[in-house]
Amino acid sequence: MTMPHEIAKENDDIERANRAEALLANPMINAALDAIRLKAESDMRNAKLTDIPAIQAAKIRHDMVEQFRSELQQHIRSGAIAADKRKKRMN
Repeated sequence: MTMPHEIAKENDDIERANRAEALLANPMINAALDAIRLKAESDMRNAKLTDIPAIQAAKIRHDMVEQFRSELQQHIRSGAIAADKRKKRMN
């Protein structure tokens, strides 16, 4: 028997997945993230090798964009797992 808190968690996971998918499908969000990533890459390429703080700051910005996308993708995967559990439970 599925406990109410398990059903609530499934619902939350599915809702988060839906919101994450909407964010990743939003062209303005993607354009902004791509612009940040590309600027960070440009800053890393163009920084003097001795300007460690600038290189580190650019690397952090680049990694934050990738981590943001990764977190959203993880929510989508969790939602898919929750939806699969719900489907199996309903059958």
